Amino acid sequence: QKVGDLTWYRIGDKQWVDEKKVALVFPASRPEGVDPGDKWLDVNTFEQTLAAYEGDRMVFATLISSGLPQWATDPGLFRVFAKVKIAKMSGREGLADYYFLEDVPHATYFNKDMALHAAYWHDKFGFKHSHGCVNLPPADAKWIYEWTTPAPDGSNWTVVPDRKNNDIGTWVWVHEG
Repeated sequence: QKVGDLTWYRIGDKQWVDEKKVALVFPASRPEGVDPGDKWLDVNTFEQTLAAYEGDRMVFATLISSGLPQWATDPGLFRVFAKVKIAKMSGREGLADYYFLEDVPHATYFNKDMALHAAYWHDKFGFKHSHGCVNLPPADAKWIYEWTTPAPDGSNWTVVPDRKNNDIGTWVWVHEG
């Protein structure tokens, strides 16, 4: 229900929550170029949600933390090209926002150095909070890592052999709303 500038959602008898405290997962249509039998991920940077699809059927949904405005997660349609079971992540060396994190699990790379990965260092899922990557709760990052292609091969790194002809990596669609 709309009241002034706010939308309120009824969650129970005489119980309402303001839209700023809710993230909604709306069923999405397959992006152009994604075939009906393909697996794909819908990353909504406005709602701060991720939904996994097999063709047109949603099979999983969760909250995320995408990039803060100064390090926005790039929009577009990408394909997973590498996965890392566990590794360090660092960046912004010499700057005030330098970060260095040991043992970041279940990174699924889809665009240059941007990945979907577990974030054990915060619990701000549902709000922008990263340096460009898509942060996920650890159990959800593991699910994404195992569900997406290429399938993990047992080593720490799994990569698509020929990125120029990447027709095996799961699609990742990043958009705002």
